Amino acid sequence: MLPQRHGVAAGLFRELSTIFAEPKVERRKVEKKLPRSVTRVAENSAKIELGRKLLVLREQTPNNRKFGEVVRGQFDLEASAVSQLMRVTKVYGEREEITSRLSWRGLVALSSSNLPKRVRRGLETRILAGESISVTRVEAAGARR
Repeated sequence: MLPQRHGVAAGLFRELSTIFAEPKVERRKVEKKLPRSVTRVAENSAKIELGRKLLVLREQTPNNRKFGEVVRGQFDLEASAVSQLMRVTKVYGEREEITSRLSWRGLVALSSSNLPKRVRRGLETRILAGESISVTRVEAAGARR
């Protein structure tokens, strides 16, 4: 049998340790991020939808100055972003098989007026065949022409 002082010491230790213990830090639940390949499709679709709205607005606006005023008032976008949105939408707005496989920067580069049509068609064929085409490949293809 143990002496009573050992039991008292153990009880005191237990009580004092709960009083002076550091508070437990709750671990935050880390939300798993979706892969970029999944979120990219929704982002590209949203940008193309915005491009459609801008194209409709452009058709209804009598001149560039008025169009710029309306766009700045309604959408708060830079002129370069507006032209990219409209250009990508004109070229690839109805081609989800392309827009779902490239980043927005890749779509902007692929729809560029500086890219020759035959180079663009070649890249599109490779994309549709399942090849992974990055923005740097698109830019490099345009530079090689």
